[in-house]
Amino acid sequence: MDYGKYVFVDFENVQSINVGRIGKDTKVYIVLGGKQGKIRADLIQKIQPFGNAVEWLRVKSNGQKNALDFFIAYYLGYCVSKNGNKEYIIYSKDTGYDPLIEYLRGKKVKIKRIVNFDQIGN
Repeated sequence: MDYGKYVFVDFENVQSINVGRIGKDTKVYIVLGGKQGKIRADLIQKIQPFGNAVEWLRVKSNGQKNALDFFIAYYLGYCVSKNGNKEYIIYSKDTGYDPLIEYLRGKKVKIKRIVNFDQIGN
């Protein structure tokens, strides 16, 4: 499937995902830290109908600071290099992503960081 929007969820930082805001043309990557062992069953049940449009990615780390952030930055760059004309969203309260977002905007990449999943739009 060709997605128009890619969302990266920094699940160490934010866990509230409103699945009603996930559009049909949206690919969601939920990125988990190595020490995050439990995920709420109700969240899994709500996400399950989206199939491959929602992907869980676990960063294997032993408590290294910012490991998940670096992973998201890499994966975002990889996706942009393959599909630069799409929309990209980082869902996180971590302002450390902002310099990367500003740089990518300067390269004409449509990208933003949101702090509430309702800001995703449809």
